[in-house]
Amino acid sequence: MRAKNVGAVLFWLAVVYMAGLGFAASWWVRAAYRFTTLEQAGNTIWRWDGLPFGLWSSSIQVGVILAGAGILLYARPKGWRVWLLGLAMLALLALDTLSTVGVLPELTHVSAVFGVGGGLILVFFAGIVWCWAKKYQSLADEDRTAAEYQLIGYLFLMIGMWYLCGSLSWSYMQALREVPARTPISGMVYLTLGWLFLFLGNYSSAKRAQG
Repeated sequence: MRAKNVGAVLFWLAVVYMAGLGFAASWWVRAAYRFTTLEQAGNTIWRWDGLPFGLWSSSIQVGVILAGAGILLYARPKGWRVWLLGLAMLALLALDTLSTVGVLPELTHVSAVFGVGGGLILVFFAGIVWCWAKKYQSLADEDRTAAEYQLIGYLFLMIGMWYLCGSLSWSYMQALREVPARTPISGMVYLTLGWLFLFLGNYSSAKRAQG
């Protein structure tokens, strides 16, 4: 029981950490960079190579590591696979965080990796939706609402990923550098809707499981 309580506390502390440093602080970072030059932003607390900026830019990675560790302690899974996968994910996020804050070398852009990743996402999406359809047919009517919410979430996330792909690759296209960058609002709307419906699906499923 103690491990479960520690896990719950760690999880919610991580959520507060991400909300405070990752989300709320973004408004101050935005104010420092949106209408200034890099040199002018360097005269603020949020200068590019400063500790506050490094903490802010790695806040979600660190928060996810803590949240993942906390939720594993809380759920106390008995199988070894989830622990192994969880530890592997935490290790990957830790390496990425160390790269973000400059402890490890920063990753360089490789267009082939970007393209292959997009192709794999499409393959995984098709596989997930196909498996969803197979599983959906065997569900009781009471469980189908949660599954339907989850499907809508997958669809929205896929569309949001496509918009995000365009926004991220824009600056690496030589010809497109002459074209004003498009707003990422559409991608954010679809991603938000995707996460919303995944939440609704999981909430409905959890509520159903509790009777």
